[in-house]
Amino acid sequence: MTVTVEYGAQLRDAAGTAAERLQVEGACDLRRLLALAADRHGRAFRDLVLDGAGMPRPSNMVLLGGQLLRWDSSRPLQDGDVVAILSPIAGG
Repeated sequence: MTVTVEYGAQLRDAAGTAAERLQVEGACDLRRLLALAADRHGRAFRDLVLDGAGMPRPSNMVLLGGQLLRWDSSRPLQDGDVVAILSPIAGG
């Protein structure tokens, strides 16, 4: 299946792209998708999205089809889904 992943803020910079289509074999949930993206984009990206145990950082937000979703959601992704991952932004 093909899933479009959109990256915001620091994640966009670390991934080197604002969006991409990932081909995924078999069943896939958000955690697996994030691990696949982290493998693809290297250490800087991985450090932003995964903690030391390889679990998603809860400070990042994920939207599936424009709807906010929790990282621990077990909802399987479907062909054509659009997932947006946003890192926290600080400023003043």
